[in-house]
Amino acid sequence: MILEFELKDIDGAREAWRSCVKTIPHQSFSFGKVWIHFANFEIRNGEDEGLSNGRKILGRAIGQTSNKPKRKIFDYYISLEKKLGEWDRCRTLYERWVEVLILSNQKASDVLNQYIDFEKSLNESDRVIALYQFGVSSTENLNLELKAKNEFELGLIEFYKEEFRYDEARELYKDLIEKSNESQLWISLALFESSILTFDQLEVLEQSDESNELEFVINDTHKENTRKIFQQALDHPGQLNENKISILEEWKRYESAHGDDNSLKSVEDKMPTIVKRRTLIDGNETEYLDFIFPEVKPKTPGLSKFLENAKKWAIQNK
Repeated sequence: MILEFELKDIDGAREAWRSCVKTIPHQSFSFGKVWIHFANFEIRNGEDEGLSNGRKILGRAIGQTSNKPKRKIFDYYISLEKKLGEWDRCRTLYERWVEVLILSNQKASDVLNQYIDFEKSLNESDRVIALYQFGVSSTENLNLELKAKNEFELGLIEFYKEEFRYDEARELYKDLIEKSNESQLWISLALFESSILTFDQLEVLEQSDESNELEFVINDTHKENTRKIFQQALDHPGQLNENKISILEEWKRYESAHGDDNSLKSVEDKMPTIVKRRTLIDGNETEYLDFIFPEVKPKTPGLSKFLENAKKWAIQNK
């Protein structure tokens, strides 16, 4: 700094920076700030070649710290390219960052989310979707936990919602449910149906003046669609009793907020009776709770009546 600012010896300062980075044992550790200051020095003093030289130094920094990638270096380099409006260079850096993290067995989810936010800021919808899908499909390669994968899946659903691509969000929900059948996914899908614009509301939005804010109102279409999903969740083959209870409790809360006395009662009537039972485990009597759900009414009452009459006829004619 003294050579550059006080003595105005640019060549001497450059040699000092070069010597400084050479003395750092990069295989063991590195100082991100040193590389950043060196790059800044070249950008300030390199005249026509300053930016190019600065980029070379930052690229070299990334290469020499790849065993333990430095967030500060990537953050600074990307910030520099953003200021210059060099979007493709930013993309290249994000991709390199993710690659380096994978090769060094570090989690890449935070950086991938940062990359997604960058593309969102540019309104690059297709790129955003592609990155979310990459996160979902590359869990092992990205060294991600299952929780992070779920965050990418739910993040993609939320993005579809923001883009009014509701059918694609539904399809993703259904794919997730088919894989895991978690009660929370069913609940999320049911509530999703009451959080989006209906076809009529979308038409009003398209015809409205952009300066006028439209108030979102949950209407009968929302309620019908949400109730349909809740019922599908209960009727899903092999649905566990614990899942059914979670779904019914959430359905009750929904009806308390958006339904009426009749709709609330219809859900309460679906709740199970809790029965205490006893069983023997390793010779010891143990109590447990059993949940008895109301019997599902036959879907073909006419056929049931026919069978009932047939049984009566058979008894009478014995």
